[in-house]
Amino acid sequence: MNKRTMMTVVFLLFLASGSAAQSAAPKAVPVYAGTVDMEPVRHTLSVRGTIVPPERVDVYSTFGGDVVSLNVDEGDRVRLGQAMVRVKRVDPGVRYEPERIDCPLSGTVSRRYVSVGARVTPQTKLFEIVHDDSMLFRAEILEVDLAGLRVGLQGSLRLTNGQAFENVTLGKILPYVDAQKQIVPGEVILPNPDRRLLPNIEGELKLLLDQHSGLTVSRDAVVERKRVKGLFAIRDGAARWVQVTLVSDLGNRLEISGEGLAAGDTVATFGQNSLSDGVRVEVREDLRR
Repeated sequence: MNKRTMMTVVFLLFLASGSAAQSAAPKAVPVYAGTVDMEPVRHTLSVRGTIVPPERVDVYSTFGGDVVSLNVDEGDRVRLGQAMVRVKRVDPGVRYEPERIDCPLSGTVSRRYVSVGARVTPQTKLFEIVHDDSMLFRAEILEVDLAGLRVGLQGSLRLTNGQAFENVTLGKILPYVDAQKQIVPGEVILPNPDRRLLPNIEGELKLLLDQHSGLTVSRDAVVERKRVKGLFAIRDGAARWVQVTLVSDLGNRLEISGEGLAAGDTVATFGQNSLSDGVRVEVREDLRR
């Protein structure tokens, strides 16, 4: 065999060995992918509640008699010491002049219970007055949510009448539990200069418990293997299994922590059933968000 022939044989053997090696190489697994992001994370608590006046007073007659005149009606603004009603004592054989019953609180007359001509006693309720320069949102806080709450938390409030308040403050957590509802009342003070806030309007208070920056991924990225949660990070074209801890559920995304994970890392979000640690992958689509 001459030298030229020998070189040709060596070359053909080289090509054959290369082709065999190439055909023996494992095929890359196709996957969809997303990224690990560093995002602001807000933990909130939503509670329902009702508008109540900070002070409510019932006005009674201090003696028995007949109502001879009414000076105020429902919806009227009243001031401390203002005459609300005049009542004439009834005592056979004795003539009395009508006596006034004065307002014990500045506010608004929310209820009138008597009319002219009605006979009243010291047990007869005449009016209800509410102090409404400001109002309270009485939040119904579940006992199980108390641990994460404290006076001074900020939040937002949406009422069923369409009114909205931003940057409200949880001003008080009352020191008792409603045994029937298993709730603890909390209070938010709301200004009411135009008197649009009325008792018994319902609403939802959303309190900001915590705000920080955290690593997040699509919830599709996290899978479970042998009862351990983790994800496949894609590094140098290969899948690498990373065990993760779920910090919080953010809906479509999860806040996680995991050794070696950082913002910008690429992770598999679809096709993980065909993956194992070290398997070559082909990213078919980038679902970064």
